[in-house]
Amino acid sequence: MFMKTHKTASTSVMNIIERYAVKHNLTIALPNGGNADQFDYPNPFHERMVFPLLHGQDRYDVICHHMRFNSQQVNKILPRHVAKYVT
Repeated sequence: MFMKTHKTASTSVMNIIERYAVKHNLTIALPNGGNADQFDYPNPFHERMVFPLLHGQDRYDVICHHMRFNSQQVNKILPRHVAKYVT
């Protein structure tokens, strides 16, 4: 879980994480709304904001887009006991 912050070159870091995820066949939790760069920001994150898993995928491995953090909802997508948080 990359906790993206504004105006700190975080888009560059997000891009590196996304490339790593693609190279290693990891599943990225993508925004479900009209803006592909953020999870309905500035509204608090909710699991319904995430594009559904595709057939054959059983979990998300990476969340790295803009969001207003909501730990209870994020844990439904990427449980804290398996996640590494970076900001």
